[in-house]
Amino acid sequence: MEFDSEAAELGAMQQAGIVKVLVTAGAGRGYRTDGNAARRIVTAYPPSAPVVDHRIGATVRICRMRLATQLALAGLKHLNRFEQILARAERNGPGITEGLMCDVDGRLIEGIATNLFFVRDGRIVTPDLQRCGVARVMRRGLIEERPGSMRRSKFAMSTRANSTRPTNVS
Repeated sequence: MEFDSEAAELGAMQQAGIVKVLVTAGAGRGYRTDGNAARRIVTAYPPSAPVVDHRIGATVRICRMRLATQLALAGLKHLNRFEQILARAERNGPGITEGLMCDVDGRLIEGIATNLFFVRDGRIVTPDLQRCGVARVMRRGLIEERPGSMRRSKFAMSTRANSTRPTNVS
């Protein structure tokens, strides 16, 4: 069955939701595959309730866990999510809706499970993901939809007495 028909069949089962496509290198022992074609697993999930009420905002914390620089994987969503799992363990406390993750140089990159956007001088700004981070589907859609109004930038986290604010460094 081709992917388009698989996705259409899953989509017909529910009005809204998430289709997850997992592509692996195939079966094999260790890091070697058996040479067969890649395996694809397609699953569907019902939509989840919004985590944040956009009228109120989110309560976030800066995670101590840092994202490693890996140029070959930067921007890709892959199955190695150990950094996010460790960061999620830090995201505790009442009312904390998301943990913010920085790279090893202290640049703000993403939320544990979200991309970040800021509005500066009427333009939408999002962190640069050339060294690490995940360029998720909604981020890519917004950038494609608003090419002239979007800007990728580097943000260093500067901390003051009772606030943590991103500082534009590019």
